Amino acid sequence: MNEEKNSTDIYQQTVNEFAIKQGYEGARYIGNWKEYRVYEPYLTNDKVSFIGLPLVILVQENGEIRMSTSEEALACCEI
Repeated sequence: MNEEKNSTDIYQQTVNEFAIKQGYEGARYIGNWKEYRVYEPYLTNDKVSFIGLPLVILVQENGEIRMSTSEEALACCEI
């Protein structure tokens, strides 16, 4: 299910920019789910973050980036 996480990621910079626009510090690739590459957004430890369902960032093969729904985030917990 998971690709090699150390390979060159053509989406990483774009995903980081998307994560920053959503209020995060960046995002790290965690694996594949269905037809999506899945990234976990993160904050640094010294910042206040809101507690709630942890959403993930989904990227399709065509480069479309979006935040997951609650249901999708729960389904991605298997990664």
